[in-house]
Amino acid sequence: TPEKTRKVGRQMLRIPSPLPEDVEQLMHDTIGCCIAVHRELGPGLLETIYSRALCLELAAAGISFEREKRYPALLFWPKA
Repeated sequence: TPEKTRKVGRQMLRIPSPLPEDVEQLMHDTIGCCIAVHRELGPGLLETIYSRALCLELAAAGISFEREKRYPALLFWPKA
């Protein structure tokens, strides 16, 4: 069964996950890219700088992505 990893102290714990192992690995790699960008650039920069750096990091890791993808949104909730 695929498991998630959680760090407690100096040890990593594995907890059950309903997600397939390939999705867990993609999430792990993507978060790793985000952490790498933040460690390299540090805090306090504009969001666009982190976004551009993350695109470079994801591309270098071979992770497909779409930047600033638009999604339709409801402006008002339909009345019941």
